[in-house]
Amino acid sequence: MIDSIGTIEVDPQDDGEVPFGYALVYLVFENGILNQISTDTSILVDHTGNFEIHTLVYNPNQLNLSIFET
Repeated sequence: MIDSIGTIEVDPQDDGEVPFGYALVYLVFENGILNQISTDTSILVDHTGNFEIHTLVYNPNQLNLSIFET
């Protein structure tokens, strides 16, 4: 639960490699709904709430993230 407006810091637990041709993004969900997509480990939230962050490694030639509304 984030109880104030501010920055969520992503702390990856693994220094895994992103394969050539792939990209890494952080998906920020609030109550099961996609709220933000970020390439940065510092994510600004503008309201309080329950947030989950998931890591996505994807091929940008096969998945266009601009189709998602945030």
